[in-house]
Amino acid sequence: MVSDSGDETVDSPDEPGEGEGPDTGAGADTDSNSGASLDANAGAGADAEAEAKEDADAEAKAKENADAEAEAGADKSAVTVEGSSADWLRQRADEVGLEPDEYANRVIATLRAVESGDEPATADDLATLEERISSLDEDIESKIQDVRDRVIQVKRETDAKAPDDHEHPGLRENLETNQERVDRAEQTAESLEETVDAMEERFERGFENYEEILQHVVDRTDDLSEEAGALREVAKQLKRNQTALRAREQRRQRTDAVKADANRKGVTEARCESCGNDVTVALLTEPACPFCGTEIADVTPKPGFFGTATLNTGAAPALEEAEPPAEDAFSDLDEQAETSGTDSTDPAAVLDEDGSLINVGETETDHDDRGERG
Repeated sequence: MVSDSGDETVDSPDEPGEGEGPDTGAGADTDSNSGASLDANAGAGADAEAEAKEDADAEAKAKENADAEAEAGADKSAVTVEGSSADWLRQRADEVGLEPDEYANRVIATLRAVESGDEPATADDLATLEERISSLDEDIESKIQDVRDRVIQVKRETDAKAPDDHEHPGLRENLETNQERVDRAEQTAESLEETVDAMEERFERGFENYEEILQHVVDRTDDLSEEAGALREVAKQLKRNQTALRAREQRRQRTDAVKADANRKGVTEARCESCGNDVTVALLTEPACPFCGTEIADVTPKPGFFGTATLNTGAAPALEEAEPPAEDAFSDLDEQAETSGTDSTDPAAVLDEDGSLINVGETETDHDDRGERG
């Protein structure tokens, strides 16, 4: 240790000190205190005797420990460092932040480690050791400072916390608003469930007679197909009749044209250019010679007083149509008849809202009127 006069005493771990013996003062005091304790508790009951016995055992154990420490201390001796060496120890200890006694013990331990090695310690080894010790001290100091900062931070956070009886009016309002939204959502869900139930019920009613409706649609489709076939045949026959009528009308118009041409030229009889027979123009029913059947183109009057008029044969000139042909109307009717056989009826179109059957040939208004009359 270092004294006030500048001396320092260092305990040596190898040599025992003179005049030092086992420290038996603590044991004597322990025995006297134990005896006094036993005498004071002698008149107590069984419980007091037990406690006294336990105290005696504890004191005896403490005495044994003290004796062991005294024996261990008897092997040590104190070394005093004086003068400049003591000042140097104090200065170095202050630099590394240690007590002089602790620093002296570390220096002695280092010297012992160096002496026990194969090579003697050098100044560089000591400097390295001192640097390591200094670095260790700085690390310990930084960790201590970090722990202090953390404690201060936790203290501040604890102080900044709200008291136990504080309230949050904003959160309460939000909870009330959310509760209202939840209530509205529940009402909406209930309404949707009712709507879904109504739709399911309607679908069930609609599909109860689905087979009947489907059979009715199939039968009606077959009937329409038969009617469409009949209409197609009628349309074809009308088209053939219309073609024949047009041909007959054209021949009649050509016959009338030949008669009108002969009348303009003052010809009553004329000789056929093909067969040479005389033909009365007024009796013609076809624009052709009644003897040879050759088509008549026009009439040439007689060249003189004793000459004979001639019926010129060949291709007749085209006549202007008096009215538009009816072929387009019949073709449209034929197309309608053909498409009507391929049209299909949607089964959903013959269902009312309540699932009842609607005839394909009547409208929804007729069905509603029939339902009201029923």
